[in-house]
Amino acid sequence: MKKNLLFLAAAVPITSPKDWLSTINPGFGPNAGLGLGFFTDNVATFVISAALFILFTASLIFLLIGGVMWITSGGNKEGMAKAKNTVTYAIIGLALGLASFIIINIVGTFFGINLVGP
Repeated sequence: MKKNLLFLAAAVPITSPKDWLSTINPGFGPNAGLGLGFFTDNVATFVISAALFILFTASLIFLLIGGVMWITSGGNKEGMAKAKNTVTYAIIGLALGLASFIIINIVGTFFGINLVGP
């Protein structure tokens, strides 16, 4: 005997919990529905893309700040050392961001999922 569940004004026959979960459609992404496809197509992609964007943006901002500090240090050894450290760490951040982007793409390609981008 099948039970019916009223879901968004439509009767959905439920034969197992898996059938019910497959009817849930959040309405976005190519694999809209709950499960691994939903996670990799929507949540993981958004989080990874946002984190990479923030990392690259912060690195570029600190690179500019370090450059301005260097220019305005006026030959002061302590100011130049702070500016040099800021620029060095900003370049290291850019390199780590690029390396993480490459690694994420390699892992995504290996498992057949797109973790960065649309």
